[in-house]
Amino acid sequence: VPMIAAKMTQEEKDAALKQAELERKHVVEWGIIKVMMREKRVEHEDLAEKAQAVIRTRPSWTTSWTNFTLARDYFDAMVVDLIRREHLEPEAPEHPPGSGSFYKYLA
Repeated sequence: VPMIAAKMTQEEKDAALKQAELERKHVVEWGIIKVMMREKRVEHEDLAEKAQAVIRTRPSWTTSWTNFTLARDYFDAMVVDLIRREHLEPEAPEHPPGSGSFYKYLA
């Protein structure tokens, strides 16, 4: 018996993509915050590596997709957003976030 595949409209595809991007944003923020809560002070590259490790070992219930690799530009944008929202603080605010920068966790 052949299976009938439901066709998605463009609007449904756009909504699904937007939902997936929102889930990804929350998972990346969760990974960064989880590392920062534990470490309190972390260098940019270490934070990226540790956040990626946390994301890879996240509980399966946290998201419907797996094998997410954290892109560096996406990670950098998330760090800037967390600084803007006052979850993180750069130790040297005069330097842009990036390699060599250290961050402190703000409760």
